[in-house]
Amino acid sequence: DAPRVLFAMDRLRQIDPDRVRDALPQLTTHASPQVRAAALRASWTLTHEGRLELSRARVDDEDAEVRGLAVETIARSLGEDAHDELCALASKKDDAVRAAAIGALLRYGGLDGMLDGAPRLRTLLESRDPRDRIVAAQTLGLAGQTSLERALARLLDDDDPSVRQAALVAASTTATLRILPRLIDALEFRAFRRAATNAILSLGN
Repeated sequence: DAPRVLFAMDRLRQIDPDRVRDALPQLTTHASPQVRAAALRASWTLTHEGRLELSRARVDDEDAEVRGLAVETIARSLGEDAHDELCALASKKDDAVRAAAIGALLRYGGLDGMLDGAPRLRTLLESRDPRDRIVAAQTLGLAGQTSLERALARLLDDDDPSVRQAALVAASTTATLRILPRLIDALEFRAFRRAATNAILSLGN
């Protein structure tokens, strides 16, 4: 079952990482989405020669987290050469895929990635649809760039609670000390408390 597989992966990565690397093709197709996600993350450091193909095969996975990780793995594998593929993925209607693709353009795409990713992010930020603004928050979290704190602040002040929640989650990778007052204010609301606490703690790392 999944917990046993995840435990075995963790132990083997410490004592015999080659065994985990060799098993990645099987692990990325495991019945459990948690195992598939863990396998994709493992491929970031245990480089498998088929990593790119393995990740592309999971872009249409039934699990949203796995799809997002697949996109990030493509970006990590190709770097700036992933530009055209990421632009195509960013145009998909799948929220998890487009958030990961835009975030990857901003994080791994170099200048061309910024030039293509930033307008897409702005469109999401300015959308009247809360779902788009949630995707914007997820994109910020995946991009993990503190230079985007103004966009994060905008989402932390959003009228929609779901957008604010997504922004608080993103703050764990994007916030700076200038965002701290907003994070402290969020502690007053029970629904936001956990995400706000995690974001505040991340500022100390």
